[in-house]
Amino acid sequence: MSDTQDNLAEDIKASTGFEEHKPSTEADVVKLSRREKERAQTKGYDTWSLADAEFKPNTNYLVKGLINPSSTSAFYGEWGTGKSFVVLDLCFHISQGLTWLGRKVKKANTLYVALEGGGGIENRAVAIKNHYIKEEVIDYETDLTGFRILTPPTFYLAETNKVHRPTLDKLIVTVKENKIKFIVIDTLAQALGGSNENNEGMLCILNACRELAFECDCHVSVVHHPPKNNTDDLRGHSSLAGSLDLMMKIKKDKENKDIITLETAKVKDDTDDNKMVAKLKSIKLGTDDDGDDVFSLVATHFEGEYIFHKKEKSLTKNEVELWNALKMVAGRMKPERYQEGKPPHHFYVNKYERKQTTIELVKDGFYYGNAPQETEYEAPEAPGEAPPPTGKILSDKERNAFGKTLNQLQTAGKIVCDKYYWWIVDDNLNGEEEDNQPF
Repeated sequence: MSDTQDNLAEDIKASTGFEEHKPSTEADVVKLSRREKERAQTKGYDTWSLADAEFKPNTNYLVKGLINPSSTSAFYGEWGTGKSFVVLDLCFHISQGLTWLGRKVKKANTLYVALEGGGGIENRAVAIKNHYIKEEVIDYETDLTGFRILTPPTFYLAETNKVHRPTLDKLIVTVKENKIKFIVIDTLAQALGGSNENNEGMLCILNACRELAFECDCHVSVVHHPPKNNTDDLRGHSSLAGSLDLMMKIKKDKENKDIITLETAKVKDDTDDNKMVAKLKSIKLGTDDDGDDVFSLVATHFEGEYIFHKKEKSLTKNEVELWNALKMVAGRMKPERYQEGKPPHHFYVNKYERKQTTIELVKDGFYYGNAPQETEYEAPEAPGEAPPPTGKILSDKERNAFGKTLNQLQTAGKIVCDKYYWWIVDDNLNGEEEDNQPF
């Protein structure tokens, strides 16, 4: 082996295959590709660990638990459900910092962009003002300039499936000049400008609303409609529902058309089971040139108790047959106790002592079908005796599904049951299990 360092390095390389490490020279760096050089000069992301996490309550809200700045939402429902009146009332409450339908509110300037029914929007505004003055919520000296209304002759956030920049830029300037923090666009369809809401047009609207929300640190809400075949969904491209922070479904009560229910179909950072109730009130505005009274509506807080009814589940064939068997047996029972002024809500079999007999009667009714309505069914003389069959309606496989079908009816909210006891949940008691007792 040579005594010189160079010879030593060569001998090591020859015997081991390893080369001596040498610092990179400028010539070596030049050999890197453009992407490699960019990556070498890029600083990594700053991260934080679970150990750094601390509870930080959200105090930067407009309507607590529902509406925050730099976010988007949709209020949707079928035609004539009062959507516009609801969002107008919401704008008023935010502009005055008043609690809205039981939710805490922080005062901020609002903007309502009226793209439908522009001729009647001023009357609606007068109705809100007159109603809350009459209710002594505000007075004639109250500053109402924080609630702005825009009725443009044309307004397209999208046009030919592209973001319409002139409209968006003008809206951003208007929002910043008036220090707006809550914006309602009523309706989304009118802002499409002929674009297709099932593809690129909806994406353009979403991009415009998002840009507006983040550029101005405000909340942007659109009023929209459901498709004809599904009132629980939003009409148009599926990206709309996915991008929103809040979806508020609005519908009218079937029995009382003045009652409006609001239910959160989607809400970010809160539960999806928020339900509120508002009431439409007719407000007299004055008389016209013919001497006829002129009225408008406001949607305001509903004072009273309202029971939210669960949506009826479509029953399968087996569930229908078992449900009929349950009602057949329940029809031969007598109320165990009454409460004055209230319907009976739990029953017992008058003829038998054993609780198990009830399930046996129901099972027989399920297996063999129900007696015709014109024929009065006589209960068997002994516990466990099957009723006379009226024609077998279920196969052996279907008969084996008794227990499963019983559980399905329980899941559907029709009954509550265990191994031997069952009872019908009374709709008048809103399905509250603790108010319905087994027999």
